[in-house]
Amino acid sequence: MRLKEEEVMNNTEIAKALFAAFENGDADGVRGLCAADFGARQNGGPPMDLETLLAFSASVHRVVDGFHYADAV
Repeated sequence: MRLKEEEVMNNTEIAKALFAAFENGDADGVRGLCAADFGARQNGGPPMDLETLLAFSASVHRVVDGFHYADAV
């Protein structure tokens, strides 16, 4: 049996998938798209590691009904 080669996503596809995962509250999807040493800043705030950003995102989802990104990519 031959295994199908794993598809490689380009940067635009990765970005679209990442923003979609955040919009959908898909923490596992976000983790699967990010490097282990991922770091981010939200609106000029302090640096966050991935788990901190996921917790922040979950908090936003709890208070903002219908949260989504407009023209993220």
